[in-house]
Order: sequence, then structure tokens, then C-alpha cells
Amino acid sequence: METQLKTPSLTAETANAWQIARGEAELPKDAPAIRIWGGMNNYNARGRGSTSARRAYDGRTWRWVAPPTSRGRFLAADRHDTTYGDVYPGEVVAEFRLGERGAPTPHGWYLVRAHPEKPLVLLHVIRKTHQGYVLSVSRKGVTPEESAQAYGTIVVPDPAWR
Repeated sequence: METQLKTPSLTAETANAWQIARGEAELPKDAPAIRIWGGMNNYNARGRGSTSARRAYDGRTWRWVAPPTSRGRFLAADRHDTTYGDVYPGEVVAEFRLGERGAPTPHGWYLVRAHPEKPLVLLHVIRKTHQGYVLSVSRKGVTPEESAQAYGTIVVPDPAWR
């Protein structure tokens, strides 16, 4: 007897973005850009805190969503500096947090969709390979393995911090 997975269906915007990310559909030429934050400083008056930055993958190359904020400068104007950039549906966004121990590694993965209020959908990291990361759509109440089985996976190269 086979067990059937009960996974929630994807919304139309998420399903369309997932198809674009997997290469099953193409991004329309007139698709509007979606504005998200690309870099953010969060420092206190003593200079302790972190810098976050995002990179976007369009199926070919990684690029900065916006130029990184002024890391390491502790001027009052730079303590809570935020920069914004444009992304498009179907792109994968990797979020880095600096100011922690070790080399910067992605700590958040998102899929861009054409939704006015919540354009980013969380992605599961199924595993890290020599080629990069294997990702799948994250859904509430669904394990990463069930998500990979129900929605499929994509492999993206490592978005090394450079």
C-alpha cells in the first residue's frame, strides 16, 4: 500500500516563480522588477552588530541585489543604513549575515515571486554539494524531504562572498 503525501498546494504566484527557477517556464519580457532590501547595517553606538547582504541568482550568474552597505564604518548615519535593489520573479536570493564567527555563508534562501506584499518565499536547503546547494520550496508543516518529493528541487551554485 502506497502512502500519499498530503502537501499543501502552491499559490499561483509561487508555482509560476518555481517553474521559472526550475527552467520550465520563461520570465515574461514585461515582468516588473520587485524592490527589496539588498544590504543592511544594524550597529549599536559601540559599533557592535552585524551587516546583512543579499545576492540574487538569475539562472546564470550571482549578482548583488544592491551594493553592500558601508561595513566597518561606525558613523551615526551608517549605523542603520539600508540599500535597496531590484529582483525578478523566479530568481533565488541568498542572504548573508556578517559580523559572526567564520567566513560568511548564506543563512537564508528565498524564491522571488510576483506578490505585492510578500515577494519572498522561504526555500529549504536539502543538502550542500560540490556543485552548490540543492533547494526546494518551504511549506508550513512539510519536511524538507517531503517538499523535495512534492515540488521538486533546483541546484544553484555556491554564492561565495566576494
